Amino acid sequence: MKNRITVGFSSIILILLILCLSVFSLLSLSDAKTALSFAKRRADSVTAWYEADAAAQEFLYELSQIGADGAAGFADGATAHADAGGLAGAGFAGADGGTDLTALAKEAALALREKTGKTVQVSSDGSGRTVCQVPMPSGQTLQMELDGQTAEILAYYVYNSEEYEIDSRLPVWDGSLK
Repeated sequence: MKNRITVGFSSIILILLILCLSVFSLLSLSDAKTALSFAKRRADSVTAWYEADAAAQEFLYELSQIGADGAAGFADGATAHADAGGLAGAGFAGADGGTDLTALAKEAALALREKTGKTVQVSSDGSGRTVCQVPMPSGQTLQMELDGQTAEILAYYVYNSEEYEIDSRLPVWDGSLK
């Protein structure tokens, strides 16, 4: 008997090799599509953050202009600038010490809307803080909390402003043996 390799055996090995390479290429393609989708969502999220941050900084600038030019003004005639510590740390009070930052912030929000079309919602939380909110896509909001007396930024963060509902339709094992 002669030892020889038949054509059928080499064909089966070639088919299995092609099948393995095809599966690996499809898995790689699926992973690449998932990574691209995630990168696009992340880019949209970062873009939304920077747009909201820019609107908040423009709002702080408008507030500083109203504070510097308006009837209330800033203590010692200081000019306010929007920076990380608030409106230049200037004591924010009128001549009579009764300036309402919330009213000036609403005026600044209106001025910002007229100039750029960007919206900032202003309210008071009742504890002397003025709360300014910049809406973002995907149910998020950029919120700034300003001290009502010094106009210092006390908090600056993003939170989910829409109700989050967890899908509980799938039966999940709770750890109990029934």
